[in-house]
Amino acid sequence: MEVGLQYQLLIVILLVCFLTYFITRNYFNFLVKMQNRYIDNLRKEFDTLEKTHEDLHKDFSITIGDLSTTIERLEIQVHQIQDQNNLTMKEVRKND
Repeated sequence: MEVGLQYQLLIVILLVCFLTYFITRNYFNFLVKMQNRYIDNLRKEFDTLEKTHEDLHKDFSITIGDLSTTIERLEIQVHQIQDQNNLTMKEVRKND
């Protein structure tokens, strides 16, 4: 083979190597950017869900507290009614 032909083949091989390198590098950089965007979106969704979770937790805590207070009031009323019924039953028995 001639020296000129060998240089031309060497140049072609180097060009192919550089093209392959740049195409591959750009492709992988693009993939990394896509992954970073995906991760950022997941973080945003997680933060949104976390905030929603905290809000729901606060709302449920308030609701449970209100229900607990209501149950205590109802228990007091039930005991008052039971006491009144017991007194009424005693009066009825005395009158018989």
